Amino acid sequence: MAWLIESATYIRHDSSASNISSVVMPKRSIDTNYKRYLPDKPELLEPAPPVPVPELSSPNMPTSKLSVETPSIDMTITTDLKFSTGDSEFIPLFAVAPVYPQRALQRKLSGYVLLEFTITRDGSVKNVIVVEEEPPGVFTRSAINAAKKMKFQPRIVDGQAIEVRGVRRPFQFEIKK
Repeated sequence: MAWLIESATYIRHDSSASNISSVVMPKRSIDTNYKRYLPDKPELLEPAPPVPVPELSSPNMPTSKLSVETPSIDMTITTDLKFSTGDSEFIPLFAVAPVYPQRALQRKLSGYVLLEFTITRDGSVKNVIVVEEEPPGVFTRSAINAAKKMKFQPRIVDGQAIEVRGVRRPFQFEIKK
């Protein structure tokens, strides 16, 4: 490669050297004819004949009084269900299992994290704080990330969704043997 670069300065320009002529393409016009093919129109169908409506007449039956005895059944049911005017508590809809930290897995550590958070009016989680954890700092990030991905049906009071503060949720981390 270096030889080519060095020898480029020593190239003689002879008039006897042949030149390569330029290639010129003739101009062509291309005609494109697009034919639009439409399907044949469907044949018109005759309208359906009207459906005859039968006339209903009352049967000529003798009228008499029928007496049927109905047994008396006690239908009272006692339950502990409370019915209200649309109020409801929050309900968990979606929860993600926390990821087991790789370092804890290698060291065969088990533990737990107790989190406290707020459920918003749209059912998401915010303001996540650690209340208690064992061992400290090992499972915290994994538990917080799992809590932030949780979704709830929000608490309803008087037909309106409200925030619920102080919701506590434990996350257990155990290695299955």
